[in-house]
Amino acid sequence: MLKYRIEVLNQSAFVETPFGKKAGDWVVAATVWAGVDWVRGVTAMRQGTLDSYDVIMVRCRYTPVFTRDSRIRYKDKVYRIESGFHADKQANTIQAVCVELTNQNN
Repeated sequence: MLKYRIEVLNQSAFVETPFGKKAGDWVVAATVWAGVDWVRGVTAMRQGTLDSYDVIMVRCRYTPVFTRDSRIRYKDKVYRIESGFHADKQANTIQAVCVELTNQNN
């Protein structure tokens, strides 16, 4: 059931600097209805600090702006697509497993 609003974020154009190319900012490409299921929460010790983040499964209608390189904003948290990205144009659906971005894993 598609009952939550999520924002699909894509990077704006790359900017040329004297030191080379720099990635653009993340901007909202679309706001779509989606089904969001919590998969698991992970707590891990990384580089001497305790790190905690969520993993979610997102399902939505197909839109060409939602790609493997997109990020998702849901409930004020930003997620990157980890695995399971499947865009099915014929069935008009997209499904992806997304991991919450933290200071440790972005």
